[in-house]
Amino acid sequence: MLVRLRKIIRSLILPESLVVNFVKQLQLFKVLDIGAGTGFVMEIFKKNNLCQEYYGTEIKSSYFGKAFTGFEIGSAEDRSSGYDGVIFCDVLHHVNPAQLMDNYASELKAAKYVFVKEMNPRNVFCKYWNRIHDIIFSRDTANELTPLEVDELMKTFHKKRIKYFEKRIFLYDHYFILYGNES
Repeated sequence: MLVRLRKIIRSLILPESLVVNFVKQLQLFKVLDIGAGTGFVMEIFKKNNLCQEYYGTEIKSSYFGKAFTGFEIGSAEDRSSGYDGVIFCDVLHHVNPAQLMDNYASELKAAKYVFVKEMNPRNVFCKYWNRIHDIIFSRDTANELTPLEVDELMKTFHKKRIKYFEKRIFLYDHYFILYGNES
């Protein structure tokens, strides 16, 4: 029941069509989803044939093993290499982004594309509503990043912004950024 409710809420916050339209032209083969949770984004990728291989990492060990999509979710230490796409979907505000980026430096440098979706802290109401949500449901505090702050992090890995849009979904303002390799 809880997994089903979580899936319904995630589908409101992250409509499948947005993900598909944002990444379908990339022709990804192997994707790493950092902070995969229960595998909601994985399910979108599988259903729409957006890649051949998909691996998710998660710090909450309760998610390890198989997600409800059949893809594997494991710890950061168990991951392989050779990803051409890396995904950060609603995860950067839950962690120390600089430390997370350091832990995945080789994958970020090697990947052709990095996809980031986050809550936009620009709207004060949404920012504080998200903080309350995170305290209640995730039992952590939010560390929101602006799109420009994410751009600065990605420059460290020789990535440049190639696609961007913002959208209010449910109660939250979101931004979607696709990064590619600098020429």
